[in-house]
Amino acid sequence: TFLRQPDWRDQRTFLERTIAAGGDSARMHINLGSLESSAGHHEAALAEFREAIRRSPEQPMAWLGYANAAIRARDFATARTALDKAQPSPLLAPDVLQARAVLEHLETGRDTSNQLRAALALAPKRWDIRQRLLQHLDETGRTAEAARELRDFLAVEDFRAESWLLLGGFLERLAQPDAATVAYTQAAARDIRDLISRRRLAAVHP
Repeated sequence: TFLRQPDWRDQRTFLERTIAAGGDSARMHINLGSLESSAGHHEAALAEFREAIRRSPEQPMAWLGYANAAIRARDFATARTALDKAQPSPLLAPDVLQARAVLEHLETGRDTSNQLRAALALAPKRWDIRQRLLQHLDETGRTAEAARELRDFLAVEDFRAESWLLLGGFLERLAQPDAATVAYTQAAARDIRDLISRRRLAAVHP
């Protein structure tokens, strides 16, 4: 345990050193693929997911990660095939629905809020799905609807700084600087590392 402590410096170090030390499993490649994808390293991410699938071809998490990485890389045909492979897993049903909604919107520009609502209905406690729905409403010109839904949600779950930060952005776009200031203040109070809210506070009321 003492010798492995330096591996925990950051997520990339942990994954790469674990793989090098013999923990070369599908799970490690899935995690590394997710890390590469979030960093915008699309080809590296796809390669990691392909390796995970080679090692564990029936692993639905590998196929879902592969699909999401392909969506980010704008490889829509690969994403559709991967989602079909992930589809049979009931545990991943909300994630597959969300990914299909994002894929369809990117391909066609159509409103896919109904698909996102269906995904949220399957996993109502999942903030990431709710956040994607709210962002979709904002991106499709329904910022007021997004702000209203988010305010209703915050009346129940007000502990997440990220939620207040998102609301602040909506309110700024709706030309409600005083309300945006309140939202950013709430976000900053909940996370001392939240520099974005602090910068927006200075911008809204310099």
